[in-house]
This record gives sequence, structure tokens and C-alpha cells, in this order.
Amino acid sequence: MVTIRKVPPFLLLDAWRGLAALWVVMCHSCVPFLSNAENHRFFRFPPYAISIWGQLGVVMFFDLSGYCIMGAAHSALTPDRGVGRYAHARIRRIYPVYLAACSIALILDLLTSVAQSHRLLPPSHHLTDHTHWHQPQFWIANLILMQRQLGQPSLLFVAWSLCYEVAFYAFIGILLIFARARIRPSLAVGGEAVFQIGISGLTLVSLLWLIASPKTCPFPLDRWYQFGL
Repeated sequence: MVTIRKVPPFLLLDAWRGLAALWVVMCHSCVPFLSNAENHRFFRFPPYAISIWGQLGVVMFFDLSGYCIMGAAHSALTPDRGVGRYAHARIRRIYPVYLAACSIALILDLLTSVAQSHRLLPPSHHLTDHTHWHQPQFWIANLILMQRQLGQPSLLFVAWSLCYEVAFYAFIGILLIFARARIRPSLAVGGEAVFQIGISGLTLVSLLWLIASPKTCPFPLDRWYQFGL
């Protein structure tokens, strides 16, 4: 009988992912302020100097997420778990908080518009593009986090990274389906080996494609190497 050990949760890595996310928030908060020439003097202050490199927090987040999700995927190969439980855990982890953030953004946008129409707030210097709001595909894409795949703008512009996460989780789920079908003692190449070969193959394709022709590397392979390494 094939025995696959469950992998415990990576609590310390979750903390590091939180720090990476905070770094990205600092970047989004500081870059518009520092883009004004009058504020360039703040570059020498450590909080601002660190914040402008916040894009590296996205790379750090993808790397750590890849490591953590491998543990969850490996646990899905155990007899008492499966792909359905893996998918449920991933959906529960991303979609409730994401949909709550979208709802809050819509409510704030509505309240701001009403307040501005009654002259309770000054006109906004950052106009919201509502041209796509009458298109059903815009709402469907944002509801299921497939903006990149369906060519739609994001209701929350920072949600682009979640589009990659969802695509990565789907890749892992497909590999798990194939791997679980191979968990039999009679097979020379078991489920774990199939899973590892699949991950390594996708990572190698991502790296080679980016080296050979980075501009043509499709979503989500253009960032898979960060997740898969």
C-alpha cells in the first residue's frame, strides 16, 4: 500500500507572505506621492526608499505561495483527501475576501458619486472608468477572477496577482487528477513522481520560453517560474 505523509501547515511562511503583501501595500501608497517632483526629497528616508521596491514583494509572495501550495497539493495525494477538498480549500482561501473587497469598493464608489453629485465632496482627480460596467462579461470575469483570460479590466486593479494565483491553483489541480490516478503499488511511476515531473516540466517550459521570447510568453506561464521554482 502506498503511504503518503501529510504536510503540516507552514505558519512561519504565512507570516512572511503577510510581510510581502504589506510591502506591496506600502508601494501602492508611496509611489503616487513620490511621483511628484516636489516630494523627491523623501527618497532618502528609509520607509519610502524601501517602499519603492515593493514590486519585489509580489515576487516574494509568489515564491512563498508556491512553496505552501506544494504542501497542500502533496497532502491531497493522501487516501483520505482528494482534489475536491483541495479545490474547496483554495476557493475558500481566495474568493470570500476578494468578493468582500469588491463589494466594499462598489459601495464606496456609489457613496462617493452620490456625495459629489450633492457637492458634499470635491470632484475626484482619479476618474473611474465605468465604460465596461454595462458589459456582462466584465462582471463575470471579475466574479471568477479570470480578467486576464477573458481580456477584461479589473474592478480592483490590484487583483491581477489573484488571477495568476487562481490559474496556478488550476494547473496544480489538473496535475493532482493525473497524479491520483497513478497512486497504485503496481505502477512503476507513482502519483508523487507524476506530480513532481509535471511541476518541473511546467517550470522548465516557463523559464525556457521567457529566455527565448519573453514578450510572447503567455499567461500564466510568464510568472509560473516564480511559483514553480
